[in-house]
Amino acid sequence: MLTTVLPPHPQQARSGRPGLRAFACWLALSAPLAAQAELGGTVSLHSDLRYRGVSLSAGKPQAQLDLAYDGTEGWYGGALVSHVDFYARSESSLLLGYLGRVMPLAPGLDWELGASASHYPGKDFYNYQELYLGLLGERWQARLYHSPRYYGRPLSTLYAELSLRWPLAARLDGFVGLGYLSTRDDTRNPHGPSRLDTRSGLALRLGQVELQLAHVTLSRGGPYAGPFETDRRRWTLSSSLAF
Repeated sequence: MLTTVLPPHPQQARSGRPGLRAFACWLALSAPLAAQAELGGTVSLHSDLRYRGVSLSAGKPQAQLDLAYDGTEGWYGGALVSHVDFYARSESSLLLGYLGRVMPLAPGLDWELGASASHYPGKDFYNYQELYLGLLGERWQARLYHSPRYYGRPLSTLYAELSLRWPLAARLDGFVGLGYLSTRDDTRNPHGPSRLDTRSGLALRLGQVELQLAHVTLSRGGPYAGPFETDRRRWTLSSSLAF
């Protein structure tokens, strides 16, 4: 799930909703736009960098840097940079990104439309893009993603996610997330064409720092190559500093 790796995009952070992290570099802003826009970022450290339940750091600690831009009329974008380690002697950098727009649907409910791209310099065969559609509530979010070539393989995929976050105490939140990845094109996987991932835990806010303890699970199957197979049940720790 995106929320296992990425920070909330600015539209959601402003309203207290957990959410998406991704990629987009904004090179120029006009003066009237900049006066209303917001630019921020997050530096985070993960005991195991997980994305949709799968480790991108071979189970080892990893840091990442996120930049986020919140524009006018619901537009948003961001940029993420991290080191990834798929398996022995197969390392790369990750540039993961998005550009999207959030629009009101009803009181307390928004919808969004966007596109994201993942790039692995030196290992371009892993590159892929996705389109996504989402519904955003006050304490929950649901999204559906589509990729025509997931992780560079000739596989058309759908990924559905549902995430919830709620306050438990003054600085403590609980969260839970469910993700389901499926394809009709992968007939070679003996465990089937679909994969389920979950993430649940606690988030402690200390000023601009957030600490998270999460339990991640991952089922067998789905459109992943063998090197992505890692521990399918694991506790992870992360710390994030917003600026």
